Formats: sequence, C-alpha cells, structure tokens
Amino acid sequence: DKEKKIDIENEYLGVLNIPSIGLEQGFYHPLSSKNKLKSGIKLIRENMDGLLVLASHSGRSNIAKFNNLTKLKSGDEITISYNNKNYTYLYSHSYKVDKTGHVFVKYDTTRKALVLITCDLKRKDKQIVYISYMT
Repeated sequence: DKEKKIDIENEYLGVLNIPSIGLEQGFYHPLSSKNKLKSGIKLIRENMDGLLVLASHSGRSNIAKFNNLTKLKSGDEITISYNNKNYTYLYSHSYKVDKTGHVFVKYDTTRKALVLITCDLKRKDKQIVYISYMT
C-alpha cells in the first residue's frame, strides 16, 4: 500500500469531531505555517502512541473553535481522523490552570490521551484543560 503524501502546508493533517457539541474542525501539520491559533486549531503535540494536544480560542471570533467545550459531559465521544486513521476517545474531565503561556498537562500516563486546551471566558487569567482517553 502506498501512503498518500499530504501537502504539509495546505492540507489538514487531521480532523477533530465532537458530535455532542457540533464541532468538526481540521488542523494542520506542525510544520505548516497554518498551524496557528488564528487558523482555528493549533496542534501543540502529536504522538498518536500516547498524547495528542490541541488548542483553540473560545469567544466571539470566527477562529474560536472551542466555545462549546464547556458543554462536554463525561463519556462524550470524540473522534480524530489523523493521517488517514481514525481514533476514538471518551471525554473524562477538565480542570483550570493559570494562563502563563505554558501548561503542565496532568493525565493518566498509562493511557492514550487527547488534551484540548482553551481560554476560560469567565476568567481571563485562566485556561481550561479537557482530558479524554482513547477507547
């Protein structure tokens, strides 16, 4: 089987899909100049064998893709189509951290995790970290 080579700069590397909140949004390869928050979703860390970290804004702008993460309920299904493979996660929990430009992610390192990070709309000095685990 020949693997399809993606256009790193212009094609989505993956698509995040959260049906319970109506979110379906692509994200770019980490080497793409479009892998920025202003493009919608930024890929922070990619290691499909253990940890995937994505970030986006919340708020009123058209680049704010994570507005409805606060509506997630424990057990909600999240899928990632990534590099022509599908991965399924179940949402577990969230927690707030200080907004410093760096986030130390706390999760069960014995499990494969998806981490979504966004700003807290109620407190400008906080971010919310959402943890999901692969099924």
